[in-house]
Amino acid sequence: LTLILAILAVGVLIYLLYSKQEKEPLKISTLTYAKHADQLSELNIAIFGQDKPNWLEKSTRNLMIIGIYQNKILVSYIAGYEISDKIFHLWMGGTHPNYRGQGFMKALSVEMMNTLKNSGYKTISMRTQKIKFPVMYKMCSTRMEEVRVIDGVSTFQIAVSDI
Repeated sequence: LTLILAILAVGVLIYLLYSKQEKEPLKISTLTYAKHADQLSELNIAIFGQDKPNWLEKSTRNLMIIGIYQNKILVSYIAGYEISDKIFHLWMGGTHPNYRGQGFMKALSVEMMNTLKNSGYKTISMRTQKIKFPVMYKMCSTRMEEVRVIDGVSTFQIAVSDI
């Protein structure tokens, strides 16, 4: 009985110590592929089940990556690249499944849009698939103009001034 009480007391003590620890505040940061490749790869595997993007090809086109860290762990990111000096394409992004529902993508989108407004771009484009990503498709279709559909992939655009 004494052993059981001692184990229980240690368990309660550990719980009290760890439950009182506050989470480190979120940190939004600009990332580079060269410096953050391993973290982006790990996050893509957690989000998509694979690390498929061709970062190096996109990096020659003014690649912009913005991420959110919580407790020094990259938990969400958004990435895009320049199509022309007037058009910026939001390419990909996501949030680790364990961190979804906390508004991280919204915060990253606001940060990205503010950056793009101040960078002189006139148009933002995005592509998504209605069947594979219905939530993303709905978000795009309610706020952006669908300019073309090829093989089930819809391309949307919005003027930066409309954001």
